[in-house]
Amino acid sequence: MVIKGKPRGHGRQLASYLLTLNENEAIRILDVDGMRQFTEKDLRNFLGDMSLNEQLTRSRKGLYHAVINPSPNEALKMSDKDWQRAADILAGELGFQEQRRAIVLHKKQLRTHAHVVYDRYNHEQGIMIDVKKNYYKHDKARARMEAEFQHTPTARRNPRRPEMKKTLTALWQQAPDATSFMKAAKKEGYTISQGFGRIPYMVVDHTGRSFNLVRHLDGIKMPEVRQRLKDKVLISEKDAIAFVRTQQTVTHKAQPETPKPDSAQEARNAFLENMNKLRQQQQGQKLKPRL
Repeated sequence: MVIKGKPRGHGRQLASYLLTLNENEAIRILDVDGMRQFTEKDLRNFLGDMSLNEQLTRSRKGLYHAVINPSPNEALKMSDKDWQRAADILAGELGFQEQRRAIVLHKKQLRTHAHVVYDRYNHEQGIMIDVKKNYYKHDKARARMEAEFQHTPTARRNPRRPEMKKTLTALWQQAPDATSFMKAAKKEGYTISQGFGRIPYMVVDHTGRSFNLVRHLDGIKMPEVRQRLKDKVLISEKDAIAFVRTQQTVTHKAQPETPKPDSAQEARNAFLENMNKLRQQQQGQKLKPRL
C-alpha cells in the first residue's frame, strides 16, 4: 500500500480533477461530508467552501489532499466501509479526526485507489492544522491499515537499495548532463520521474516500485539534483509506474507458452502400443505346440 498527500488550495479546481475521467475507467464519489445523498455539484461546492476558509488565515492551502493506493489484488477486497475506515485511520494520524472530508474512488487499469480531501481549518481554534512530518504519519497510517485489513505489509526499506544506490551514483557521476543520466538509467531498468510534494524526484525500478531518487544517490544532495534536472520535463511517478507495469504485462503475454502435449499424438502412440501388444500375443499363440 502507498499513501501520499500534501496541503493544497483551489478546492473547485481539485473537484474538477477528481471528477474528470481522463485515463480512469470509472469514478465514484463515496462520501461528501457524511451526506446521505449527494451529487457532483455538492462535491464541487464542498471543496470550494473549504478553500474559502483560507481567507480566515494567512494560509493559501486550506485542504489536505491524500491518495490511498493499495495493491491491485487487495484493493479488490476493499468494501466501501473499508475505504471509509482507511480515511478515518489516516485522519487520526494527521490530526484530522474531527475535520470534514470527501472521498472519491478512481479505478484505473482495474486498480482502485481513493482520493481523500480533508478540511485543514480548525473552526474552534481559528487556525490551519499543522501537517509537518506528514510522510511519517502516512507511514504509520499505512501500517495500521495493513494490519487491520490483513494486507501484505509493505517493506519499510528497499532491499535492493545498496545495489541501486551504487548503480545510480555511478551513472550520475559519469553522465555529463541530465539527458545522458536519464538515458543511462533507463538502460539499467530505472525511470527517473517527477515526485510529489517534498520528494520532487523519484526513480521507478523494473518491478514498478518507486523510490526517492536523492536517497539513492550517494553523496549527492538535493540542490545538485535540482540544478541538473531543473530544465527537464519528467514523466509523473504514477505514469512511470503504470508504463512499467504495462510493459510487464506485454512481456508476460509475449513469452512463448510451454508447449502443451499433443492429445492426437498421444492417442496415436497409445493405439500403436496396443497394436504391438496384440501382435505379440498373437505370435505367442502361434508358437504354442498343438496337442
